[in-house]
Amino acid sequence: MALELNSSRIKFGDLLTLVDEAINSGKSIQIKRNMISQDNNNMKFIRWLEKHRIISLTPIGVEAPKKILIKSRSRKVEISLQLKALNLPIKEIAREFNVKVATAQGYLKEFDSITEDYIKILKFILDLKGITLDTNITEFPSFPIRVSIGILKGKLPQNEFEQVVSISEQNRYIKKITGQKLGTTDLSILLPKKSK
Repeated sequence: MALELNSSRIKFGDLLTLVDEAINSGKSIQIKRNMISQDNNNMKFIRWLEKHRIISLTPIGVEAPKKILIKSRSRKVEISLQLKALNLPIKEIAREFNVKVATAQGYLKEFDSITEDYIKILKFILDLKGITLDTNITEFPSFPIRVSIGILKGKLPQNEFEQVVSISEQNRYIKKITGQKLGTTDLSILLPKKSK
């Protein structure tokens, strides 16, 4: 059974005792996802220990209750497209929403033809925003998903950046638009829903 860290504000001496016990017993430390990202010295220390594989952390107490909050079909539809871009199999997408596989397939059938180029760019932008299969689905972005062209240019090799720009000029669901900051341009990923 894992050890549990209940508060990020634990006294440092008590934290060391917990870490010693985890190391000596080989048990992982259970911690809430929202706690591990906090920027205090205790959490920095815990993250350093995990990074250097001195201890292992097990996230707890977040995903199950939050999944219930997604009741809107339209929200499930747009999240399923993002999960598809992250290469999650249809059976797993169904499990995420606690629905039948046929229902999950129905979500994806609401889209116009989804090209490989569209999926490639959507996946890249999700990666850029730190959205992975470990991210709670309630934290997935809503469409349209925007990213600054300047950020893209800084993160991509020149040839890939030019490819993204070229795709945005040809795909009606990927648009270059005026950025939120003066004088900037954003790439906007639209939801490729079939017109009624």
